[in-house]
Amino acid sequence: MHSNNSNCLGISDIENVLRSVRGKQVVFLPNPGNAGDSFIAHATYQLFQKIGLDYEMGDPQRIYANRVVILGGGGNLVEPYKDVANVIDRNVDRVHQLIILPHTIRSHIDVVSRLKANCVVFCREMPTYRFVKEAAPAADVLLGHDMALSCDLPATRELGSRDVRTTTSPSLLLRNLKRVVRSSLYHMKWLDSGKTLNSIRLDMERTSIPVPVHNIDLSAAFAADDMSPQSSLHATYFMLRFIDRFNVVRTNRLHVAIMSALLQKAVHMSDNSYGKNYDVFQHSIGDFRNVRWEE
Repeated sequence: MHSNNSNCLGISDIENVLRSVRGKQVVFLPNPGNAGDSFIAHATYQLFQKIGLDYEMGDPQRIYANRVVILGGGGNLVEPYKDVANVIDRNVDRVHQLIILPHTIRSHIDVVSRLKANCVVFCREMPTYRFVKEAAPAADVLLGHDMALSCDLPATRELGSRDVRTTTSPSLLLRNLKRVVRSSLYHMKWLDSGKTLNSIRLDMERTSIPVPVHNIDLSAAFAADDMSPQSSLHATYFMLRFIDRFNVVRTNRLHVAIMSALLQKAVHMSDNSYGKNYDVFQHSIGDFRNVRWEE
């Protein structure tokens, strides 16, 4: 199994690139989405803090001329999502440097092909690497691992527990109340399900695999209102606390699988609609002895 060490997880190249932009005007735009995306963002904020990177939170509608723009990792450069593609389209010809943290990229070739030598693209699996190398031969294209794999979960548990107790933000308090209620309802309703968590996705990336009667789409149920450091911390903390109550996790949510693997649960992982889970499993997660792939 992987140890929770950044160099073992292939994060060192990402660290080196990020260290190289310290002292410059850096703008960070996290990938929007569900609680899995919050987990990615939270791990990224941890890395920023570790290396002492100062940054400004970006607005996806703005143009950041002559800045270093860092785009958060995830799976947004695939159809039908357009958020990250629109940010790149707006900024690629204006920025000093563009850094795309580990992503799955399957489409938007019209935008991807405009990435130049001042663009660094981290790919979180081999099909993305091959796609971007062919589409954007001038860009600096590197293999990496999903940012969530570098997350320091003990630090998340400690900081999250403290911050959840002391926050005075009305929106966070309301969001956390909803998470507590959803968590309690799941546990109360399915007391007979034992120590197995079923977290099968129900959104546009769902597949034809049967959805168990006792199921919670955790990444959707625990989603945050925004991708700020505090919101991302809270979403990650509540996911961690929820998953940690189980011994076995069956899921086709990539980041439920990643967190469960890091928590040393017995994970039964299956694919999403377009194959990113399998590709990330092949590149990163298959080394975990506690994760089993299921068709």
